[in-house]
Amino acid sequence: MRKIGIIFLMLLFYTFSFSEIIFNTSTTSPTINEVFSLEVKFLNQEKEQYRIEGIDNFDVISKGSKNSYSYVNGQLTASRADAYTLQPKAKGDYTLRLITNNGEKKEIKLSVGGAGQVNSNLANKYFIEEKVPKRTFYFGEKIPYTENFVSLVRLASFTQLKPAEFGDFSVKDMTKYQGNNYAQKIIDYKGQQALELNLFKGVLQANSSGKKIITSSEIRVGEENPGYFADRMVYIPRKKLELDIKPLPPNQPANFRDIVGNIKSDVKWKTTNAKVGEAITMEVKLFGSGNLELLENLPVDGGENFNIYQNFGGYREEIIKGRYFNEKIFEIAFIPKKAGILKTPKISIPYFDTKSKKYQSLIIEPKEINVKGGNLNLVPTQITTPVTNQVQTEPKQTVKEENKVTEIELTNLKIEKARAKNPYKLAFGIIAIISIVELIAIICLIRDRKNKRK
Repeated sequence: MRKIGIIFLMLLFYTFSFSEIIFNTSTTSPTINEVFSLEVKFLNQEKEQYRIEGIDNFDVISKGSKNSYSYVNGQLTASRADAYTLQPKAKGDYTLRLITNNGEKKEIKLSVGGAGQVNSNLANKYFIEEKVPKRTFYFGEKIPYTENFVSLVRLASFTQLKPAEFGDFSVKDMTKYQGNNYAQKIIDYKGQQALELNLFKGVLQANSSGKKIITSSEIRVGEENPGYFADRMVYIPRKKLELDIKPLPPNQPANFRDIVGNIKSDVKWKTTNAKVGEAITMEVKLFGSGNLELLENLPVDGGENFNIYQNFGGYREEIIKGRYFNEKIFEIAFIPKKAGILKTPKISIPYFDTKSKKYQSLIIEPKEINVKGGNLNLVPTQITTPVTNQVQTEPKQTVKEENKVTEIELTNLKIEKARAKNPYKLAFGIIAIISIVELIAIICLIRDRKNKRK
């Protein structure tokens, strides 16, 4: 036993004779937006109490501890370590100095770079890409905006800490997601394969003219970092994009309804022959970059020849290859008041053309209609909805909400059938009362007999 104890003490002495303190970092030149790792490792000795001078110049994002043992070529190595995740508070040169309670000292010199250095260092790895077709717009013009994150290297993690901020813009978010994740795809970026995450896709509209600022998302990515407990975390700085919103020129034309952009039309007629009082339908599809959502109806007047009724046929908008596009459909019914060769009225839609930078008018030319029959002297018969189950349905009403036109149907109060009374409930209640009275009488009788026996 004595020999075994001596051998154990010799091995213990041999092990701790190779003790060492390791103090290192994943980088000596971080940037103010970069997260890096710091390690304090005690080899072949108990972990001592220590302090790190200069660490107050950094934000401690996290701290972890780990113990490990290895036996290689007959040599036992015990490791006890602390790992820190730090982020610099400001640009400058700093010294981190490790001091143990036993007086041992180690130090690391760090040079922290600024935000400009971040962009140059990370440009060959990952970046935020903002897409707008131009930098100058007119007030009222729809602005397509897309924000993507592009990575040219493999990532361990990705976090959008703050979304893009749009300031003095009204925003319609059209971002599509893959489940709970960002839509992603592999792209070719300057001949190199890259991963693209779509962070935002939508349409902006300035609330006023002047210089406007869009601030991009704040991103944190994790790089795989072998040899350290935590992945190397890097913060992608936010970018600012300035857009110039110009006011519309004065002297707006009559009936101008704030349509800004470029619009075209496609007109379809179902027939050009009719009888007096018989409807002839024209479908008008307007499309382009103009904000057609504001156009509630077409400026058309039937005059002495026609009674006119309009119906909204549908609206959609989207971003196609980075460009804004929308379309709106109107259906117009012309009801001739008299016979003969009649011309439908010309339709003129004023708008501000952002290409020519002038006010223009989209013209829908008149159409000749061959009308047979006598003159129409009667007022058109109103269409009513039949009564079903004694519940009247009121006509459809158009409700405008958040610049969207939605058709809803209003109905009267809901009618429920009256429930018939159950004749058995009364009989059941009477029987229950009689049973309770009998039970009370039996209990009283039992008590009287017990008292007599006593």
